[in-house]
Amino acid sequence: MKRVLVLRDPEAARETVRELERRGHAAVVVPVQEIVALDEPPPAGDFACICVTSRNAVPALRRGFAGTQRPLLAVGEATAAALRAAGFARVEAGSGEAAALVRPAAALASRLRQPVLLALGRTRTPALEDGLARAGTVFAVWETYETRLLHPTERQVEAAFGGRAPDAVMLLSGSQAEGFARLFRAQPRLFRPLPQLLCLSERIAEALPAELRGAAPISLCRDMPALFDRLEQTSFASDGPRAGESRDLPG
Repeated sequence: MKRVLVLRDPEAARETVRELERRGHAAVVVPVQEIVALDEPPPAGDFACICVTSRNAVPALRRGFAGTQRPLLAVGEATAAALRAAGFARVEAGSGEAAALVRPAAALASRLRQPVLLALGRTRTPALEDGLARAGTVFAVWETYETRLLHPTERQVEAAFGGRAPDAVMLLSGSQAEGFARLFRAQPRLFRPLPQLLCLSERIAEALPAELRGAAPISLCRDMPALFDRLEQTSFASDGPRAGESRDLPG
């Protein structure tokens, strides 16, 4: 059994906790972010397709585009599954990177001679917008949610840890990587030995500070199933030490 630190917003964390427990692991939940829905209405007009880079946009899409026959291009399978569960019929799952949506979105826009709608968070990387601009594709941005940072106290973190460092940390976004870095810098003694950092992409790993990138055993996982599978494949402190392995904090 692995003890896994989950940093997701409280609502999304419940789903992760259920999956960890189903696999025989224990979740340690310390949210470093919360997702807040925005009330902005969608832009008016006809769109060739809607690009969706996070499942956090699904509630706004359900309100604004219920029953639409437009194709929805989801960043990855988890977002696609959330869209299908919300009743959207024409959903295509991407590879997990927002930039990979540029080609199919630009192709639809060119064929239908209509712009593309991007359902995004307020804080985001520019990869999708920059890619569409380079392709000469007209698009509109609809900000559907905001990620707000939470700052758990030392007492809250200690209570969640129960006197023992987690074996692994799930890092599913850049803001979670930054939130973990804040916890690490504020309370380094709580992270001995250093846990495995399970990053959902290289971009997320790059959001970690240099001292963690250099010292932490980082695993890049292409999607959530691969991340969960990685837990099964890796030995951690709770399994007993591996020969020649040290995971103490730097300094």
